[in-house]
Amino acid sequence: MLTGKETLKELVEKGELSLGKTIRLKRDSIKEILSRRKENGYKDQKFSNKEIDFFEWIYVGSENGYAEFILKLDLNNSKYFDLFLKGARGYLNKSTELNKISLIAKTSGVEVRSTTICDINKIANIVVDSDGTVHLKNSKDDLNLISSSRVKSYHIFDGKEFSPSSFLENKVELLGKRIVATNYMYKKSSLKEVPEVVKNIIFLDDVFYWLDVETQYMYNEALYYCVLGVIDGIANVGGDLFHSSGCEYTGKLAVRPFGKIRENLTLDDIGAII
Repeated sequence: MLTGKETLKELVEKGELSLGKTIRLKRDSIKEILSRRKENGYKDQKFSNKEIDFFEWIYVGSENGYAEFILKLDLNNSKYFDLFLKGARGYLNKSTELNKISLIAKTSGVEVRSTTICDINKIANIVVDSDGTVHLKNSKDDLNLISSSRVKSYHIFDGKEFSPSSFLENKVELLGKRIVATNYMYKKSSLKEVPEVVKNIIFLDDVFYWLDVETQYMYNEALYYCVLGVIDGIANVGGDLFHSSGCEYTGKLAVRPFGKIRENLTLDDIGAII
């Protein structure tokens, strides 16, 4: 159990706060947050922490004087973070909504936002090259599940298609406009050199969650707009929300908050209990 007046930095240096360790923070105020249909594209959705007494944060590293944590999500608490996103509005506003909902896990001394693909890549020491190759820092083996021919491709609008922003303006994209569609994904089973503690932080058995980043990919000459996520042992598989034909789709995943705490704070300062 970690208690006392030692700073987080001191605990890290002593090895008492290490990768995968959990700190437990008591809710310090009731927060109620509304995600509106005009932003998420689906319906008005309310989020609250009033039934959550404690938040459990998993330590994932330190940077620039901050200790970094990712919220532990399981079936007992993930329902409070489940968010529907739909269509053009959901695609364009995903960052605002994901970061806003993450704030229900905020307590004194903790900076909170949504987890991104950069966060989980960093935890696993994964590098993504400009050509779409996905590999561990100390290996050149390509982990990308997407074929090299589809990793980075150009889509040229035919004058009858939409982007999410043009769709909301009720007009098609300009004929001949070009967009580079980039995408990649990797799976837990391919990360053989990554420690189990790391894989278990990223890939959750029963809970799938959004990542605060979007992408586009080509399929059958059409363009799909997608918000990424971690689903069933695969990272970067999220929800297809919009099709260049103007079709809109709905996705539901959990919002997974990412927290940063100044390393000069003590457990007493933030009220942590293991």
